[in-house]
Amino acid sequence: MASLLSDGATVPFIARYRKEATGLLDETQITAIRDRLGQLAELDKRREHIIASLSERDLLDPALHKALLGAANLTILEDLYLPHRPKRRTRGMIARKKGLEPLARAIFRQDKTPVQPENFINLGKGVADIDESLAGARDIIAEWLSEDAAARSVLRTLFASKGQITSSVVKKNQEAGAKFQDYFAWQEPAAKAPGHRLLAMWRGEAEKEKADREAIKVFGNYPAEPQPRGVPGLEMLFAGSSATGRRMRGRSRTPRRRAGRPPRMREKYFQAGNA
Repeated sequence: MASLLSDGATVPFIARYRKEATGLLDETQITAIRDRLGQLAELDKRREHIIASLSERDLLDPALHKALLGAANLTILEDLYLPHRPKRRTRGMIARKKGLEPLARAIFRQDKTPVQPENFINLGKGVADIDESLAGARDIIAEWLSEDAAARSVLRTLFASKGQITSSVVKKNQEAGAKFQDYFAWQEPAAKAPGHRLLAMWRGEAEKEKADREAIKVFGNYPAEPQPRGVPGLEMLFAGSSATGRRMRGRSRTPRRRAGRPPRMREKYFQAGNA
């Protein structure tokens, strides 16, 4: 069937005249196969681009290469690539330039080795006291957590099950965006939001690109502080019971609050098979 589709045969043609090649599949089934083949082709194309980019920058080690080849969908593929993607200047980068990465690694190890933040005070690099050295180390750790594929999976699951989709009007464009008035003040659980409603909201956001008059803003929000000490899934991944582990618990909130943001809402729609 793949060869028929690649040769330009239409779904109705294949369903009607190539029954011997499809095993009597109907148009709905053939359409699903066509769409899946398209998704796999896009996945392979993106995989090739990522591998080429990493190879050019000497960042492709055997373990990462194997993981990229085994990625079953674009979400997993992009999560694996995220730590190596060229980035803008971040707080973690600034902290590394101040020489605080060894301190971050000492905290992250959570072993019994004493953590000595006072050793990283350096006025010349802008680290004036212990609080600043620890703050910089936390910024580095937060970046590691927010770029970790397993952590992102935990947050994605949390958002899909308990998150909220919210849209609000851009007041200065309220009149021009009147056709999106149903979504000027809308909120519903992410798990229940139908695809057609999400698409309508995104069209409202896309007005900015077409006419510089964004009608609405769409947000994805995690449940408001469901666990006062952080996200349990992240704590199980990263936080132990030592003193440094207690420091890590503070960071298990940070990917949700700052660096991690809710995974793109479009992922929920596409993963549901509606793309």
